[in-house]
Amino acid sequence: MHRLGGSRVLILAGWTILLSLSLGLASCSDDPVQPPDPPDDPGNPADTLRPPDPGLSYTLGCLREGPIENCRGGSLPPDAIPALLDPIFMATSAVDFMLDTDRVFGIEIDGRVFGFPRKIMNYHEAATFSVFDEDGELIVRTTATWCPLTFSFLEWRNQWTNPAAARLSSLGVSGALLDNNLVLYDRETRTQWSQILGLGVLGERLNDCMEMGRNTSDLPWSLWKLLYPESVVVSNRNGDKLGGPNVYFTNPYGEYWAGRDTPPEKITHLSRRLPLQKVVLAVRGETGASTVVLRTNPTEHAEVQGVPMVFFHEPSTQSTFVFENTADRTYRAADPTENGLPRFRDDETGTLWSFDGIALEGDLAGERLAQVPAFHVFWFAWGSLMKDVEVINF
Repeated sequence: MHRLGGSRVLILAGWTILLSLSLGLASCSDDPVQPPDPPDDPGNPADTLRPPDPGLSYTLGCLREGPIENCRGGSLPPDAIPALLDPIFMATSAVDFMLDTDRVFGIEIDGRVFGFPRKIMNYHEAATFSVFDEDGELIVRTTATWCPLTFSFLEWRNQWTNPAAARLSSLGVSGALLDNNLVLYDRETRTQWSQILGLGVLGERLNDCMEMGRNTSDLPWSLWKLLYPESVVVSNRNGDKLGGPNVYFTNPYGEYWAGRDTPPEKITHLSRRLPLQKVVLAVRGETGASTVVLRTNPTEHAEVQGVPMVFFHEPSTQSTFVFENTADRTYRAADPTENGLPRFRDDETGTLWSFDGIALEGDLAGERLAQVPAFHVFWFAWGSLMKDVEVINF
């Protein structure tokens, strides 16, 4: 799928599918097609022994309120980009199709970590899956979402209006765009949702908000396999229906990501406070969200939207975790592991912390920092959707 400047061309396994005009153009009022039947038992793909996240001291509200302007049609009909429904996972230790520099998006749920290789998500953009407890009861059904046009990965948990439908529910790709950002639709009410905002932009649940997943990550494979050796990742076997696993080795967005600071079509509130295709970190606080620009320091401390936070940063790969710092500790980079995994130490207790905020040794061993919701995104989209958003430069 190649979608540049709002124009989309679907490219699968080296050949182009020309979409018939009889299908019509996707818009913010299209009636999406019915989804395929999900499997009877999606399974429970991973189980690890990670300590639980203690949770935030504040409640997340909507990123912003509606109504939303400029939701427009794309050149693809609904589901032309095939979202994954209960995808095949495989053990990280068994993966043989990833390079160390390939990026992996992560979602942690109930101590289990699920990976979504970017090269796979380029071709699907959404992946809905279920997590069950040891008794087979559903813990959560959630969706990993990735928009290549705005460089944004987020987890969204839709609060289904019919709880009985939750086990089979999912989000699909509508074909519409909002400030060049992916617009999803849910298969229960057919409401359309902004991927960055998690806000209903058209349909029965207009102006409702989905729940944003907090424990997400964006890492190179070299760090992923060290930090999460017991995790599972989406398998390249999911490409069988697209022409085979090798389809994922082609990146249709490389030239677009290189960027030329040219604004995509029809951006509502174009802001040049930062370069348009600058990748920034969007951080959620108690009273809203801010834009954070990190540079080379391995740790930064700041109050963001009323919340004290600490940033653990690996500058060479632009990988970052953000945590609440209500204890007002000072964290510094410590010696990495022998294989190069970043570690950190706080001045007050001398506790050694992992990159993802788990206390490895010291007075607080076994405890965990509360992870703050944060995600990477191109400035042009974030600056438009969050028109007057604060920018913090380190």
